[in-house]
Amino acid sequence: MEKQRYVELQMLDQQIQNIQKQLQVVENQLIELVITKQGLNELGEAKIGSETLSPIANGIFVKSNIKDKNELIVNVGSNVAVKKTREEVKKMIDRQLNEVKKVQNELLVQLQKSSIEAQKIQKELQNV
Repeated sequence: MEKQRYVELQMLDQQIQNIQKQLQVVENQLIELVITKQGLNELGEAKIGSETLSPIANGIFVKSNIKDKNELIVNVGSNVAVKKTREEVKKMIDRQLNEVKKVQNELLVQLQKSSIEAQKIQKELQNV
């Protein structure tokens, strides 16, 4: 019985570590989405013709001038891009933020349950 509980504890510890890694990924996604939303808000305040830096690849930018601040090109997957208004993109980002926050909350609940169970098993093993 004691050996079985010890194995359960090890499995729970592994599960807790996996959940923590998933939470880190989710938190990074949240940060990226918030930064994107801030960028959209800043774009709304920019003047037509003003100079900006446009990303070419991760960490590589080119100087460019804003010609239209309300029509954006959005990658929707499978190398397909569509035109959307800035407001449509903001709504899309808000939906993504809500979905990622839901996942974060679910992971936090799982983490809490696993942690409570692990503490329970640790106490049992200490009392043996």
